[in-house]
Amino acid sequence: MLFLLYDSVSDGIKYTDSAGISISTYSTSASQTLYARWSLNYYTITYNCDDSIDISGMPTAYTINDDNIDLPHQTKDGYSFMWSIDGIPTTTVVTSQARNIIIDAIWTPIQYTIDYYLGGGVASNYNSYTIESSSFNLNEPIREGYTFIGWTGSNGDDPQVVVTIPNGSIGDLEYHANWKIQQFTISFESNGGSFIASITADYNEIIFAPSNPIWSERSFVGWYDSTLTEPYLFNRMPAKNFTLYAKWIEYEVILAYTHIDIKIILYQ
Repeated sequence: MLFLLYDSVSDGIKYTDSAGISISTYSTSASQTLYARWSLNYYTITYNCDDSIDISGMPTAYTINDDNIDLPHQTKDGYSFMWSIDGIPTTTVVTSQARNIIIDAIWTPIQYTIDYYLGGGVASNYNSYTIESSSFNLNEPIREGYTFIGWTGSNGDDPQVVVTIPNGSIGDLEYHANWKIQQFTISFESNGGSFIASITADYNEIIFAPSNPIWSERSFVGWYDSTLTEPYLFNRMPAKNFTLYAKWIEYEVILAYTHIDIKIILYQ
């Protein structure tokens, strides 16, 4: 009777006779010596990556007798890179693991910083971006008493009010706000008194009260708001144009005589 001889081990055992010739059956009617011969299994390597990576020269199979396989580092503008096996970052295929493997190529957009030097102003803008960010414009900063005249820095030395960061840009950026000081004017309404010229000065410049206006038979009290209830104190030019109003006291003199004194009564 002949018996079929099957491999009983899954990793590639074959049996041979003394000449090394593979056999699959033997007869029980005669003595026969069988020899176990081992063959290496080959395990596949599959690369999960985009067309930016050339895998034509990279190994696609290995055996447990092979040296560990170093994976080449990849570069692409605007991205960091890593190889990953089973979600674990790696730079090497360890051949002793003896299994088919899939290697993922993972590109991660690099986050670049944007620094702003606002020179006393305030603004709401993005502080970072990536190569995949949609195009965006820088918002203009604001500063009391000043006019924004443009950004300089990563966009060059000539101030630009409109600066766009286009999609696909890379690299850290910095921008400096440029300003021009504003001038403001205080006008004077004498309310019947002599003319007083307006005062024009730069924002925050020290200013002084003008000469008092003149109006016969009335006494000048000071410069007030339009309601004549709040006196104005001259100090520094504020960031606004406005008008001050003269406040007057209208008076008449009454002389009252007695034997020993004279009283002068002033009333409004």
